[in-house]
Amino acid sequence: MEAEDRWRSLFEGSPNAIIIFDKSGTIVDINQYGANLSRFKKEELIGKNFTNLPIFSPDELILLMDGIKRMEQDEVIEAHELQLYNKDGSPIWIIGRVSSITIGDQTLIQGIYQDITEKKLVKQKLKVESKKAEEKYQNLVNSISDVLIELNINGNLTFISSQIVNITGHEPHELLGLNLFKLIHPHDKVILNALKGPREVLNFEFRIKHKEGYFVPVAIKGNLIMTGANLKIIGVMRDITERKRADTLMQREVSRIKEVEKIKSNLMKRISHEFNTPLNSIITGAALLLTSHKDKMGEKSLNIVEIIQKGGYRLKELADNMLIALKIESNEVNVNLKRNNIIPLLKKSIENVINDASRRNIHLNAELPKEFELKYDEKFFNRAINNLLTNAIKNTPTNGDVFIKVIEQEDFKSIIVEDTGVGITKKERSKLFKKFGKVERIGKGMDIDIEGSGLGLYIANEIVKLHNGEIIINSNGRNEGSKFMITLFDS
Repeated sequence: MEAEDRWRSLFEGSPNAIIIFDKSGTIVDINQYGANLSRFKKEELIGKNFTNLPIFSPDELILLMDGIKRMEQDEVIEAHELQLYNKDGSPIWIIGRVSSITIGDQTLIQGIYQDITEKKLVKQKLKVESKKAEEKYQNLVNSISDVLIELNINGNLTFISSQIVNITGHEPHELLGLNLFKLIHPHDKVILNALKGPREVLNFEFRIKHKEGYFVPVAIKGNLIMTGANLKIIGVMRDITERKRADTLMQREVSRIKEVEKIKSNLMKRISHEFNTPLNSIITGAALLLTSHKDKMGEKSLNIVEIIQKGGYRLKELADNMLIALKIESNEVNVNLKRNNIIPLLKKSIENVINDASRRNIHLNAELPKEFELKYDEKFFNRAINNLLTNAIKNTPTNGDVFIKVIEQEDFKSIIVEDTGVGITKKERSKLFKKFGKVERIGKGMDIDIEGSGLGLYIANEIVKLHNGEIIINSNGRNEGSKFMITLFDS
């Protein structure tokens, strides 16, 4: 009796469902946990044949009866999983095993089962979510125009999206397992060598063979990724046929434009050179008439000769400026920087423009020391200073002043050309150093020289740049004068 009580205590206290039935399927006993799991009362189950209870699906019942039969033949029955239905019709899942048990003189069958319903439901939910995620991923893959690819480090394709048919004419299944490198144009196989080096991000362009035999330009962007013990290449392939076609057209157009620019540049250089010969004759002839034959001409004739000389000088200035501007644009200007006293050069520049200043009653004021050393190219720097002085004289009304001076700071040296002229507005600043960026002042009633090509300041600025310097402009606006400061970081 004591042993029976101990067995009953273990039977009822078990954390698993225990059911005892005979070979016909009649339930002899069931513990409370098992009854609660099925939501039947014990008296509704004991004495009933489980084949007549609505707890098994037909398939599960066949499996269970087959297990009982195999057990009678002394076969070992492994742990198995069953899906049942409780009294409410809700599914439950259990896992366990059956074995023979002797109670008194009866040989019965005992099933011990663990409730795995919660785990099963979670697993099913994860499976559903996984399927949804997979469908979502597949929809995403199908919605993009690019081709998603995956290949191992040897180049064998392990995945390729359906869009590949638009590029190569092949369906994905025709390419899976194939070595991608075998489809690459022979001249583009340099990427194979690049893959041998250590790199994580891949970005290649090559031609891939179409099903019909021709080659299609594509680009691949991807990454080297370690999955487990395997290194894979995962990336995106894109058809770049249109881009390549556009690039080719653009290159042709650029080449054509360069050729036209070259022709234009050569033509302008030729014209500038050809201008100088007749211009020198005109200027020299006019000068000769004004000096040696002045007393033989009347006032009207003298005025005409002076106009010819002035026009000749302007044309020569324009031709010279155009020639040097073309050389600057073509990177043909090579400055030869030498450290020297710049004061003689500044005085020479003043002499070059003194006649223009005198004609307009502009006072030139030079505040120059005897020595001021800089590294400069005499030929080109002289032109830059001439252009700044000429610009100041042209934009200063009659009886105005133009100043030129030098200053030395700790880190740099500066040459300043300042005037009392019409000044510069904010709107005009943006044009000053552009080629042909002339500020138009025609019809504004200003007492200034409005003629000019708009090349002077452009050339001056470019020459200063070649001297590793810059020109800084300062003006408070209209009729407030202007200050141009050439700053050179002398070393």
